[in-house]
Amino acid sequence: MHLTSAPGGLEVLLPRLIRALHDCDFKAFVIRPQPLNTPDVYEGAGIDRKYGSLNNVLAAARLFRYSIRNRQDIFHVFNTGPLFLLALRVAGAKRVVYSIHGTLYWKNSFQRIIMRALWRLSVSNGLVVTSNSDYSRQVFLSEVLRPQREIEIICNPVDIEAGAANAAKKADGLLTIGYAGRLVAGKNLDTWLTVARRLSDDFSNARFVLFGDGVLKYELIKLAEGLGISDRVSFRGFIRDVASSYHECDVMLFLSGRESFGNAVVESVLCGTPVIASDIPAFREILANWQNCIVALDDNVAGHIAEKLKNLQILKGYLPGMITEFQARFSIDQHISKVSRIYETISS
Repeated sequence: MHLTSAPGGLEVLLPRLIRALHDCDFKAFVIRPQPLNTPDVYEGAGIDRKYGSLNNVLAAARLFRYSIRNRQDIFHVFNTGPLFLLALRVAGAKRVVYSIHGTLYWKNSFQRIIMRALWRLSVSNGLVVTSNSDYSRQVFLSEVLRPQREIEIICNPVDIEAGAANAAKKADGLLTIGYAGRLVAGKNLDTWLTVARRLSDDFSNARFVLFGDGVLKYELIKLAEGLGISDRVSFRGFIRDVASSYHECDVMLFLSGRESFGNAVVESVLCGTPVIASDIPAFREILANWQNCIVALDDNVAGHIAEKLKNLQILKGYLPGMITEFQARFSIDQHISKVSRIYETISS
């Protein structure tokens, strides 16, 4: 059960989870209906899907009816918020796993009061809670739930073939700087394009590629035009073969202002493409042993990035060690093992 089936860091994991847990019979309840002619992570997965509504009250009512009919099932809930978790609880669902995949819980003090009250109503003693990172866990415990409770960390799995990629990239003489992810608020893509404008002055061979889709796409295209770099920037849209996007680039640049994890950082490294990432808690957690890949989001962020690009061979030299570490930390096997154990425990 999750919010949307449009591609995102969380959503793209779910079909892989379904394939790996082949002994389970999966169904999906997606809170928001999927718009026509838009990418759907469940395309070709062959599982039954039910949808809620764009209206929260109606969506909660539909979920309530669905939960009553399926109350003996395990409900694995991915980051939907307390209203929908409360609907499950009132409907009598007994086997519920709630997975935290975010850090933003309200936008103002009024919402804070309402949402905290809903969280306290929705979280029962029998609820199993997991988190995709230690940072997400800490934010949830400090902002949402007090007193503290046990939350198991289950890192996002990154199921991508490691290694080969970048060495085989054609020698075209260009410095290709990429981004992969949703084109939405929080990713600092206006800053990304402003940095691209600055880097264009320092690197005459630089080109910039953004892979992904989102509500900001056309706004960002206009921004690139306004910055005078539209001839150097291409927007490729959603790419189902995500590895090919990393393979095309010499370096991936992620300047998010907030993240709960950062799948794309791990994916890029496993594809043999170095990363430069903003100095935020989620990226610091992933890159704890590779601090030279991190840049401060200050007034001279473009200068910091330029220095790293001038020494790109240093970042490339880190890749063998990073790949070895990331294969162990973020493997699909470690993820499935932990999820399977939880399912077995709450089924017994």
